[in-house]
Amino acid sequence: MNISREDYINKALQRPYIAEDALTIIEKLKNGEPFIFAKFGDAEWNSMTLTNINNHCLDNDVYTYENGIELRKALCELADRASNENIYLARWHTEDVIKFYYGLFYDYLVNNNKEEKYIPWVHFHFVYPDEHFCDENRKKLLYNLVQAIQDAPLFKIVISNIKNKKHQLIFKSDAFIEVPECNWFRDGLYNDVKNALIEHLEKNKDKKALLLTSVGMCGRILINDITKLYPNLSVIDIGSAFDILSRKYPTRSWGEGLEGFPNCYKNQLECFKDLLPPNYDEL
Repeated sequence: MNISREDYINKALQRPYIAEDALTIIEKLKNGEPFIFAKFGDAEWNSMTLTNINNHCLDNDVYTYENGIELRKALCELADRASNENIYLARWHTEDVIKFYYGLFYDYLVNNNKEEKYIPWVHFHFVYPDEHFCDENRKKLLYNLVQAIQDAPLFKIVISNIKNKKHQLIFKSDAFIEVPECNWFRDGLYNDVKNALIEHLEKNKDKKALLLTSVGMCGRILINDITKLYPNLSVIDIGSAFDILSRKYPTRSWGEGLEGFPNCYKNQLECFKDLLPPNYDEL
């Protein structure tokens, strides 16, 4: 590429998000177009720097060298594929993280003799009921997203831990693959999870499928790997976005989602109640 690393990063920092909100993937769901939405936040960054080995993220996923290397690969390969596929990658908002990601992708492009291109970023809370959940337009958008997922004529698979079992009700999924709450990549379970997913996809290969992941850092690795094998698979990296609605309590340590916050369980239940079973709160 005929651009220095520093100039590439500075140029990249001026680029806007490729989509403003989740309406983009709602339209993809309605039109039956395959797409990928995956999030790369501060935990993935902490792992990818390779400077925090044996520390852990908020969800107690331990940063390992192997995890960091595979996450680097996942980000760069997904971003590289984006020019030919509907790929939307959500980024963390702080400049140090963004610069790191752009520098990483620049090195990947140079080392692989690739042409100049940029990461297809969207806002990190693209599909998240965050502190702006009090905004009626925001509520309507997320309601429409859940409804679009439910109504999509796709074989829907949720992968998460048992505490998020109600994700299956929220999204009306056809299958639920259970993983441990954390460290399943470190503990050698990655291939087991990947093979369980492949088994579902093979048994239903006559149908288009949608994968919904809420599995921690390693989910991005799985998304990259599985969509190379199944290019028509749609994926939404749900992350912790619907933890509160599924569990009735927040999983983020800064208190957001507690009673009184715009995105507390009571408010989310009220928003999505028409899409949920009548006895959802009692289950």
